[in-house]
Amino acid sequence: MKLYNSQFAKEFHTHHEIVELTVLLDGRDERVRIEAVEGPKGVFSTRAYIQRSYLLTPVEQRDTSPEAVLLWSPFDLAPTSRTLAGDAIDQALAFLADRCRRDDSQIPDDP
Repeated sequence: MKLYNSQFAKEFHTHHEIVELTVLLDGRDERVRIEAVEGPKGVFSTRAYIQRSYLLTPVEQRDTSPEAVLLWSPFDLAPTSRTLAGDAIDQALAFLADRCRRDDSQIPDDP
């Protein structure tokens, strides 16, 4: 079922599921966002982001002080490929849990 007229767009993605969570990485609490995106052949992959603080100055107002803002930056997580959005999210979460275990050795293994 086609829900949107996206012919005018160069690139168009529908995000079917999004999770945001706080995890312990390198001894710090980090906010991570994982999005399940459907590809052209109906296969779901994920994109991962980590929240970072940046100092920004508007181009139009160069004489003002920089302002701290929180932005989502790309986060390197192993690629996923599943036929269901939830399964792609689960696979990405497993990769994230492995990363947390390697970085911190503080996450218990699943029973």
